[in-house]
Amino acid sequence: MKTKTEYFMGLRDGVSYAYEYVEGQEPKVKYELYFDDGWKTGINRDFFANGALSEYIEYVKGVKNGPFYKFNPQGILVKKGWYKNNLQHGMWYEYTDKGLLTRTGAYDLDKRNGEWTTYGADGIFIKKKE
Repeated sequence: MKTKTEYFMGLRDGVSYAYEYVEGQEPKVKYELYFDDGWKTGINRDFFANGALSEYIEYVKGVKNGPFYKFNPQGILVKKGWYKNNLQHGMWYEYTDKGLLTRTGAYDLDKRNGEWTTYGADGIFIKKKE
């Protein structure tokens, strides 16, 4: 794996890419990160070897703040939620590899909060748990 990073006055500043090289193939982007004055800032994306988006997350000065999305290699959403100050916060959703909802619930600063609902692999309701 090789990386390409932009610097300004000795600090990472701008876009940073990591490339995965396989002999006889075009290089594939493994991740794309954005920096401002050395801090991860903005949208950061990780990719599978097939080029599909693996994760999407937003940072503010090195801290996870904003939406989070996780996908399977076929590009189907398997998890989504929100971060606040590096902690899971707000509603989170989990899905099967086919995109059917399996669990929902809320976090309050990384602690489960309130009711969580579980669904079967077919997307049919199973139970609620407080």
